[in-house]
Amino acid sequence: MSKWNRCVLAGVVPGGLALALLMGACPCGAQDLNPSGLLTVEECVAIALDRSDLLGQAEGGLQSARGSHWTQYQSVLPRVSASAGWRREFADYIAVTGIQYVGSMGLRVDQNLLTLEGIQGIRSSKQALRAARADLAATRDEVEVTARGQFYACVAALRLADVEESAVALAQEQLRRSETLFRLGSVARSDVLQAQVNLAEAAQIATQRRNGVRVEVARLALVMGLDPRTKLAIDSSLVAAEEPPAGELDDWVERAMGARPDLRAAEARLRAAEISKLGAQYQRLPTISASASWNRSARDLEDEFLRGDYAKYDNSWSLSVGVSLSLFNGLLTEGRIESAKGECRTRQEALERLQKDIALDVASAFLDIYEEIENLKAARSSVSLAAENLRLQQALYESGAGTLLEWDNARLDLRRARVTLIQAEISLLLAHARFRSAIAA
Repeated sequence: MSKWNRCVLAGVVPGGLALALLMGACPCGAQDLNPSGLLTVEECVAIALDRSDLLGQAEGGLQSARGSHWTQYQSVLPRVSASAGWRREFADYIAVTGIQYVGSMGLRVDQNLLTLEGIQGIRSSKQALRAARADLAATRDEVEVTARGQFYACVAALRLADVEESAVALAQEQLRRSETLFRLGSVARSDVLQAQVNLAEAAQIATQRRNGVRVEVARLALVMGLDPRTKLAIDSSLVAAEEPPAGELDDWVERAMGARPDLRAAEARLRAAEISKLGAQYQRLPTISASASWNRSARDLEDEFLRGDYAKYDNSWSLSVGVSLSLFNGLLTEGRIESAKGECRTRQEALERLQKDIALDVASAFLDIYEEIENLKAARSSVSLAAENLRLQQALYESGAGTLLEWDNARLDLRRARVTLIQAEISLLLAHARFRSAIAA
């Protein structure tokens, strides 16, 4: 992959705010991107899914579960071993006196013919592997919703910064008008001083908002698996869907129950615990095993292994079948059975609680969308009314019928209304994201 070396954080917002943040060099080997463009939410989600360390951990868990599953096959598959050896020894027997060279080779096969505990272990580990796959899918959903949420937080920070920049511009206009009226003798000197204070406060808040943008973008880079100092180009021109999801709440809950990967993982873990309990009970049953071996050895007076004229070969074969039954193992079997029963109960309770939590998540997210839609409508109306009131109070002040305090209160009311509108827009976006996550869409 190519190096991503030069990017600029920029926000395309209604007021045209553009912020350039010098946050350090981007790490080499980052995702191939177009530095001249603006990252959309879908692009940020794609990068997060490609680079997230949470997904790396989930993939490691899946690999570990796969390895554990493979190890369980050792109880039902044959075990084959080979051996070979050579040694030099001094023999002092009646028939032979002197140095002998002894060589041997052998082959052994062991096989369990009946081990119900081992079979249950394979079945249990298979369910654990299935749960690990579901965990990976659930982690992907978690990374996606986290990346979306943080992207929306960046958008909110950019738009709020734009609001504060507009507030600074209004404060500057207020100061300019107050100075003009003071020179004309229409207002007192205290109005000019108060306007200067208002401008300083607005500039301070705008600085805080700009710093907030830097923090939110650093968090987004971290969520995306990048260095927090990475420079990002953020497209903040988002439009939230203002229609609630079609369909009844019960239908969405039922859909979530059939699609949520975390629920599939919990079901697999419960099944694995039930199989493990059965395997623990099977420890009371006998195990049948068989083994076969072949061995060949030779003694030679010459220094040539198995080729001397005086070599003597011995070949041996063996085949055995055995049955083993544990009569008493110090309550080990009983302890394992009791532990397995406790694990089954824990997994059952966890599954039932998760089902309730999923129903609550879906219902909460579903109803939040309705609430946020109404909040957005109210916020838009408030902005319109606050803007009209600001124009009225400014006109009254300039005509001498109003006070600077009334004008400034109207300015602050418009600022708060714009902030509330941005928060309502972002809250609606987040509500839709939470709903999609709740139903695993």
